[in-house]
Amino acid sequence: MAQSRSAGGEVTAKPSDGLRDLLAQARRDWLRLYEQTIRDAQQLGQLDADVDPAQPAFELDALATAANSAALLLDDTSAYQRSRAGIRTRLRALATRPEEVP
Repeated sequence: MAQSRSAGGEVTAKPSDGLRDLLAQARRDWLRLYEQTIRDAQQLGQLDADVDPAQPAFELDALATAANSAALLLDDTSAYQRSRAGIRTRLRALATRPEEVP
């Protein structure tokens, strides 16, 4: 089980090097994109303005990351479908007009 946890775990367990730094920066950039997209939706009145964008960004990213892990490591053919359902549920909970979330 520990071996299948991923190369990402190995990379982050080692002292800082160029590869780890690049991966970490890519992850930070991705989370910032999620956060900015949520802020944009809040400014447009589409999502609850009282929610800290960092929280749903973390949650949405966690669902996407879990889907990738399950699909790639476990050959779970329904992982992406379940992830989309979870993301949709979370967005509907945050939406000012949940019935408009596809």
